Amino acid sequence: MAMKGCTWLLLLMISETQLLMCFGRSIPAELATAKYAIVFDAGSSKTKLQIFKIDMNSPPLDVADIEELDPTPERVTPGIATLAGNPSKVESYMMPLLTAAKNIIPQEAQESTQVYFFATAGMRLLPPKQRRAIIAKVKELLEDKSKCPFEFYSKNAQVISGEFEGIYAWITVNFLKGNFVPGIPKQTSGILDLGGASHQNAFNNPTNETISLTLGGREFHLFARTYLGYGMDEAHRRYLRVISKMQASNVLKSPCHHKGFKVNVTIEGESFEVVGTALVSQCRAIIKKTFFCKREGCPFYDQPRLRGEFVGFSGIYYTALGTGLLCYSCTKQLSPAMYKKSSRQFCAKPYQDVSSDPYAKVTCFRGNFVYELLSQGYNLPSTKTIEVGKKIGGFNLGWSLGAMLYNGKYL
Repeated sequence: MAMKGCTWLLLLMISETQLLMCFGRSIPAELATAKYAIVFDAGSSKTKLQIFKIDMNSPPLDVADIEELDPTPERVTPGIATLAGNPSKVESYMMPLLTAAKNIIPQEAQESTQVYFFATAGMRLLPPKQRRAIIAKVKELLEDKSKCPFEFYSKNAQVISGEFEGIYAWITVNFLKGNFVPGIPKQTSGILDLGGASHQNAFNNPTNETISLTLGGREFHLFARTYLGYGMDEAHRRYLRVISKMQASNVLKSPCHHKGFKVNVTIEGESFEVVGTALVSQCRAIIKKTFFCKREGCPFYDQPRLRGEFVGFSGIYYTALGTGLLCYSCTKQLSPAMYKKSSRQFCAKPYQDVSSDPYAKVTCFRGNFVYELLSQGYNLPSTKTIEVGKKIGGFNLGWSLGAMLYNGKYL
């Protein structure tokens, strides 16, 4: 009778918040109030795994209610777009990350853990047929419960538009700044996100609205735009193509690389040797003419002015780090004039003095590119500052958190 009574008590006390066992043992209440979410950020150079733990105990959701977990491994390289010629390898490419997710999320929570696979500019550069083939293999893997025990819906594996990449990043930044707290209206911050293959901006701008969102009970009218090919890696490739057509020799004198720098490259099937000359004024003139022309039809011709506060991250942060403008994980207000000065000073150093940094071979170009992006692309006054950093409140800046919050309907 005692055991039967205990069984009835157990059935009565099963709820989403607590499960009591007959013999005094219990499953932690946090498993009932906590949810998990997985985001695969499939970028141009890597696929990164981000796992979030969300405390649902005290709505509305706040920064303190979210924890970003630390899976191992957290990324695989190179970008998944490199499998365009062999999509059958998607499973072996993704399995280390799926295994890492299974190892860190409690087994009893896995079935209700939503998983998102969102690919960005590296995949947008592929022909549609190749994109579809890779995404089809990703869906096949994530729908296989023997390999992926998580909650997956077919719509949650896709190549997202550059505009939504910017919108998700805008959500990330403003959520972390506490700008969506109901009943406490605050000015929002715009974002400048510089990736490997594309560049995005997004900010509240009712005059040039591209999308309206309701978050935290408030309506926002956003302008968002992407510039495919304006990411750091793609811009550098384009720069090399341009100077290869400007010079008759297969030895390319590059004003955007340090003196003493030499590297062999292949450009459109032809072999070249790139030799740095560190002529910064010439470097900037080429970048300006190539990327930031002013005539009608040019990419930035009708870009609305940036008004209010902005946060720059990803390549904008790493370029500032590389040229010595800020320290690792530091956040700082930086202006075009500061990028202009730091890039000139950095480029003036002999390559042998900076070669211990594996990114130094491209940082001279990147520093000048970011300066021209801010001053010519966006017409920012030389002393106008933006907040540049890697993190806010311990969270890495990017679009993944915003994508999870938006698609999971947490705001």
